[in-house]
Amino acid sequence: MKKLIPIFLLLFSSFVHAQYYQGWSEPVRLTDSTSFNTNPVIAVTGQYWDGDLFMFYEKQFPLESSKQIWMLEISNPSGQEEVILANDTIVYRNPKILGNNFLIYECNQNGNFDIFGMKFDEFGNFEESFQLTNSPEDEKSFYTPDYYTNLFGSWEYEDKIMVADYIEISDTLQLTAIDTLDTGDCHDPVCTSDYVAWRKVENNESHLYCSIKEWSLNQWSDPDTVFITGDNINLRLSNATFTEGSTLCWENSDSISFLDNIYYPEPVWHPQYNGIENYHQPTAFNIDLITDYFLGVYSFIGGFNDITDIYIVDEMFSIDPINLTNDEEINCNPILYSGRIYNYYYEVLNIWQTQVNGFEVLYKSDAYYLMGATAENKSNRNQLSLSVSPCPFYDKVNIEFYLPEYKSYTLEFFSISGELIKHINSTTHVSGVKSLKWNPQNEGISLTDGVYFIKLSQGENSKVQKVVFSKH
Repeated sequence: MKKLIPIFLLLFSSFVHAQYYQGWSEPVRLTDSTSFNTNPVIAVTGQYWDGDLFMFYEKQFPLESSKQIWMLEISNPSGQEEVILANDTIVYRNPKILGNNFLIYECNQNGNFDIFGMKFDEFGNFEESFQLTNSPEDEKSFYTPDYYTNLFGSWEYEDKIMVADYIEISDTLQLTAIDTLDTGDCHDPVCTSDYVAWRKVENNESHLYCSIKEWSLNQWSDPDTVFITGDNINLRLSNATFTEGSTLCWENSDSISFLDNIYYPEPVWHPQYNGIENYHQPTAFNIDLITDYFLGVYSFIGGFNDITDIYIVDEMFSIDPINLTNDEEINCNPILYSGRIYNYYYEVLNIWQTQVNGFEVLYKSDAYYLMGATAENKSNRNQLSLSVSPCPFYDKVNIEFYLPEYKSYTLEFFSISGELIKHINSTTHVSGVKSLKWNPQNEGISLTDGVYFIKLSQGENSKVQKVVFSKH
């Protein structure tokens, strides 16, 4: 199910000039405190602007029970937890959401773990389950991009990274074009619409690799390194509301790391904040539909083994972290998700686990952002910013950018092989928010399906944004 933006929202966004509709809320308990509740995922059913918000998660009761998958309608204040998959002798784990209408999960009903799925409707009603994989060894860690129409998923099988296209047949999915991207102690794949990234253990350290989808050749590139310094774990990919998440997040020793672009890697960001020690489990959310430039929300845990808090940094307003918990408990595994969309604002959620009396309880905090909001964090106005939409594009592409200095600028359009396709050089000095539309067909330029890059330069600073062209 694609994320569709109603036209009136986009029109409204050009007039709004504000910040939060509502700031980050106090923590709200979501699950009971007499079981182990972990690994949540979020689905918005129906239309994004009036749909219901469901959370799927693992639940395990103490002593004898196996892991189960449960559901909670968190957009309903009186919503009750409901069991979806449970069996005393079968383990159900690792729920994932595909297209906001398929629940994907792992199950060992055949002895080893395979990947299964079930389609559900906007009211939380489920069709019969179906099996996606069937191998003699465990298959796990399935991941799929949510926003784009290039339908594929990646998973782990016998320490190998697998990838496959999938097609929808009636109320089921079927994997096709199954391929192996890498072998040898590989784990935890994450993917966008055109690349897969994963961890690979080499010499007792976990390094980050990726493979890029070469759409013009309909094949995957050979594995390439993303980051190989130190031991890198807890790899995640950011989420977003209207676009695709683009920020890789991971943990390196007692620091956290963020990388916005694997194609033209900028220096990896390792934030440090006064009064916080031992950073772990980073997650990110890419803010979209603001008017001046393009920022992120970051969350992580900080503290010591006996007390860990959930922190959040909102680049739109401040570089200082907010402590969401501050409760002298063990809080862990924050994940940022897109929530519902309203007439002129949209919701971002942070969901995490808290240890209560030896059990794991899920909590949430949320914030609401106005369409077209501008940033209060003036320090970021020294940063060059670039955004490209739509992606994929099939005729014209919209380019929006922020110029911090009163100087001339250049825009360049490159193929994935580095060939310069288009060069735009401003003839006057300008600054502030700018935008333009470019249609290559109007200039007699014929593009093949695949990944391209747009580079913005002003003075000694530059930004690069990838974009996908598709004729279909």
